[in-house]
Amino acid sequence: MSIRRNREDYESGDGERPEPGSITAPLDEIHDEDADFDEAPIEDQPYRGEMLGGAAAPVCPGIEPELLRYACFQPGVRLFVIFNLILVSLTIGAFAAGRALHNPGGGWWPGLLAAGFYTIGTLVGLVELLVLLVTVMGYQAAARYFKNALLTPGVVVSSNPLAIVVLAPLGNGTGPEYHGLQRLDLRMLPYHDHAPGTRVPCVSAFVPGIGLDRWVCYQPEPIVWGTGNRAKIDQCFDRLGTEDFDRLDACVSKGLLPRDDDELILLDGLDRQLASLSIREQKEKYPIEAK
Repeated sequence: MSIRRNREDYESGDGERPEPGSITAPLDEIHDEDADFDEAPIEDQPYRGEMLGGAAAPVCPGIEPELLRYACFQPGVRLFVIFNLILVSLTIGAFAAGRALHNPGGGWWPGLLAAGFYTIGTLVGLVELLVLLVTVMGYQAAARYFKNALLTPGVVVSSNPLAIVVLAPLGNGTGPEYHGLQRLDLRMLPYHDHAPGTRVPCVSAFVPGIGLDRWVCYQPEPIVWGTGNRAKIDQCFDRLGTEDFDRLDACVSKGLLPRDDDELILLDGLDRQLASLSIREQKEKYPIEAK
């Protein structure tokens, strides 16, 4: 079901507006001629997120991730933090070596080596400043998506190895109603029990593709990556409700389980399987930008 047809139904009174806490409510794509719809009173869309990549989630977490916790669990941020620590260590080591070798009156070659270490330390330090800037910008972008992207239901499907499956809508308003199932393999999952069937609220950012009538895939993150606060996690459960978790449980009970984190099980609006796709191949086939 397209976004535009939904809007026409709302305005004519022929359609029934999706519940605010349901992922069946589509991501709102902005069209200039439909500005009145997007300017609906905030009380009609209490959980709506900010605009992200031309779309807004009808129900979002609305919480800021905790800096240290998110840096520990979010893979991209964690990688940059580790890289920063390595560069800082190299910078300190180079200056320490230069200082140890710097001995006035000790000959020309220790002084030459000390100058070399000081130069290396300075260059690595400059690189570290650039990497730190990129890390800060990357964290801010990731945290914005964590706060404003779509809340989606997840469920533990395996405790050893630890893995969850996440259900999310894939329709982008230009084609039929689609849903998808993706697997997320985890090293750790704090707060939640690891028994299969445990419900896990997640937030998912969507990946667009040129020439496709749906989102290519989505990037799910458990809410507990960003907070361990019980009240905030319960808030996400409350916003999601039980309908979509029940829907996900029904899919899992039918054996609709991605084999790994590269598989996307594409479903129609009635949760019937349409295809099993490779996320990597889909991203190559439908790039974000035209080549």
